[in-house]
Amino acid sequence: MNNMAKKLWNKNFILLLQGNGFSVFGDILYSIAISFWVYDRTGSTAIMGIMASISMFVTMFGSPIAGAIVDRSHRKSIIVMMDLIRGLVMFVVAYFAFQENLSVIMVMFTAFVAAFCHLFFSPAIQTVLVDIIPNKDLMRGQSLNGGLMSLLGLTGRALSGLLLTVFGVPLMILLNGISFIISAFSELFIDIPPTKKAGTKIHVAQIVADIKEGAVATYNDKSLRFLMSGALLLNFLVSGMFSIMLPFVYSKGFDIVQYGLLMSVFSLSGVVSMSITGIVQFSYKQRYWVMAIGFIVSNFIFILGYLMSNFYWLAMMFFFANFLNTMANAVLNSVLILAIPADKRGMIIGFVMTASTGGVAMSSLAYGFFAEYIPMTVLAIIGLSLAMIPMLWLTLDRRTKDLFIEPVVSET
Repeated sequence: MNNMAKKLWNKNFILLLQGNGFSVFGDILYSIAISFWVYDRTGSTAIMGIMASISMFVTMFGSPIAGAIVDRSHRKSIIVMMDLIRGLVMFVVAYFAFQENLSVIMVMFTAFVAAFCHLFFSPAIQTVLVDIIPNKDLMRGQSLNGGLMSLLGLTGRALSGLLLTVFGVPLMILLNGISFIISAFSELFIDIPPTKKAGTKIHVAQIVADIKEGAVATYNDKSLRFLMSGALLLNFLVSGMFSIMLPFVYSKGFDIVQYGLLMSVFSLSGVVSMSITGIVQFSYKQRYWVMAIGFIVSNFIFILGYLMSNFYWLAMMFFFANFLNTMANAVLNSVLILAIPADKRGMIIGFVMTASTGGVAMSSLAYGFFAEYIPMTVLAIIGLSLAMIPMLWLTLDRRTKDLFIEPVVSET
């Protein structure tokens, strides 16, 4: 299938940004509100780790199946339906919250349903982006999309502490539901070209065959196989700390407003980073060095950040670390997706997501458990220090460098 988009800023790209924007803003408000609610009710980092890991385990085990189904489905229907379902679920949760009948079990079940919807939504969105913007502008398009989402995240996180104090948790949940409905309505008007397999019959035997084909294609690609192993290990070592960031902030003596501000710092650094990658045209050789330096240096700066006891110094360290990390990820993702054949993107992206989120899920559980016994600052530094070994291995290995040799765009 050929990409027919002639310019980056076309109707479909704008509508996709608009729809994503509403749902992301609502999601940010919801995630902070529900994290506050769970920690306030339980006071347990272990339960927060379990909460964070639910969606990740769903993604880990379901991504290959979802990717195979997405490749054979009309992606527009999937995108709209998944947003609509999440919106209706949030309305139900908001109702129970207003009635003061919300429970931890109900919140966990909601996390499972939302994760199931995201399981299909994510590969559909990722593959659609490739088809509605020119290939030469893919990195810019992904960066602009990520930058806008980060900007909305910045706004949501900056306002979340105030909104939580003024309106409370139930209204924040309701706003998230409304945002999903608006997003679904906006996505109805996007023109999405069908894939080669779109509309073909979906049955168990065929899905199993597609998953097997995707697994073989992923395994036979030495660069993909290597990156998946590295992503699994790195995410396991470092990502879990973010699932207990609220308790970490409290352990430093800060409050919920400062937590919201710190989360906005992450978003602001993402906005700046994505803006640069969306504007600047990097050569493939330059992209490699942006990726390698970004991952390695950001790890050192994160370690310094966790050592800070002053809020402003901590926020500044996190800003620069996330700035570099976001840029490195944007560059790597844009090169990676173009290296995957168009008719197998859903399947292979599913396997990549399995490796990535599998590491995050196990990390969230591990950090939530160990944080009950080890000071969180010490825990973060141990994880980041151990991560330096696989990070250097991943960025400097020839198999990673092979992705940056030439812009191979397969449209088979």
